[in-house]
Amino acid sequence: MKSWKKYCLTWILYTASEDNSVKQAQEAEKLAKELGLEVKVSTVANTNDIQQVTESLASQTDAIFVPIDNTIASAMATVVKVTDAKKIPV
Repeated sequence: MKSWKKYCLTWILYTASEDNSVKQAQEAEKLAKELGLEVKVSTVANTNDIQQVTESLASQTDAIFVPIDNTIASAMATVVKVTDAKKIPV
């Protein structure tokens, strides 16, 4: 995560119902805070939420971190389309 250090605000996006994503998001949040990053967290319930949530986050953050998450992975093209348009790294 050292390469993320240049980003002031990092948003963690994951699916709350996926236990593996929850654990990874918690670990990422802890590490990001140790690096001095401001961290915010958002969750989605299903793929229908992803575009709206990503559009909202992309206008508020310097970077978005997505842990290994099956729901978001299935709609990663949507995430990338939104974040590329705003020049936000994922």
